[in-house]
Amino acid sequence: MDFKNFLGKDQSNNQQTEPTIPTPKPEIVPEPILEPQHIPTLEPQPDLAPRFFDLDEFTKELYIKTSNTNKQNIINQKYMSSYDVSSSCILNIIHKLRSTPVRNYANKWAPITLRGAIGTAIHEFIQDNTKQFTEDEISLKIPSIRFSGRIDDMINNNVLVEIKSLPYNDYRKIIKTRTPRINDFYQTLSYKYILENYLEEAKTDTEVTRSPRPRQDSYKIDYIQFIYVAHDILAYDIDSLDEAVEVVRKVKKTLNSKHNTFFFMTNLLLDLSTFDISQHMDHVKNKIDRVNYYMDNNLEVALDDEFVDPSKCFFCLFGDVCPHKKRR
Repeated sequence: MDFKNFLGKDQSNNQQTEPTIPTPKPEIVPEPILEPQHIPTLEPQPDLAPRFFDLDEFTKELYIKTSNTNKQNIINQKYMSSYDVSSSCILNIIHKLRSTPVRNYANKWAPITLRGAIGTAIHEFIQDNTKQFTEDEISLKIPSIRFSGRIDDMINNNVLVEIKSLPYNDYRKIIKTRTPRINDFYQTLSYKYILENYLEEAKTDTEVTRSPRPRQDSYKIDYIQFIYVAHDILAYDIDSLDEAVEVVRKVKKTLNSKHNTFFFMTNLLLDLSTFDISQHMDHVKNKIDRVNYYMDNNLEVALDDEFVDPSKCFFCLFGDVCPHKKRR
């Protein structure tokens, strides 16, 4: 394009050039030169911690800490827990209540400590971000039967809520079968048993508790609601990351939750009126009674006791002193 034609033939020669105004050059101030003593040294100082995180050192630290923690817990153990009732071998329970010394108090499998911390964080995340529960972290301490437990949550006086974190493999089975893990079920039944039979003692016992006692005047547990949260995909029987990703894909497909960002979290509601739980309640009551029988009479556990569970030997700290394990 001819810009002269655009301006017009009579305008190009009449344009005036504006005078140029000189601008002063900025004054350049030289930066001060640092003296050698002002330059930070990169040499490690003798009293400082190592500069980089060392995983081997961390493993040693974790070993020492869990050893000390477990030792103190066993020394001060006075009660069986709801987990003991639902999952532990009775020999393990009796050894803890008797403060039986062991050679090594450290956890047999280090990652279990991390999983416990993740589980605690998941509980807090859910409880801190909802107002749907009427009671949180309800302490149940019953000295007369050596029981101590803590209910995750309640809705009114008839819905007991249990939050569980678990590996993806277990999570996938639960969402496919719509059935809770049996140990989770027994744990909640132990709470039901205590609330409906020992409520007065739970509310009036004078021992210090870390969380509030039950607030209701009565409880009748008609429903148990499990909130299951998958906390990892790298379960022990998965050999590669590709296989782990495939597990997640199958879980999402099972839930039909392509657009649900909480595909790793699901609800499972049990209406206890729809099936007979009397046999399961008897299991809970009998185990609590059996523990107290051995303790009150200062008896050793019979090796053929129905509550001896050889499948728990791997994680048990009392392997060196357990007569059952020595017999195997």
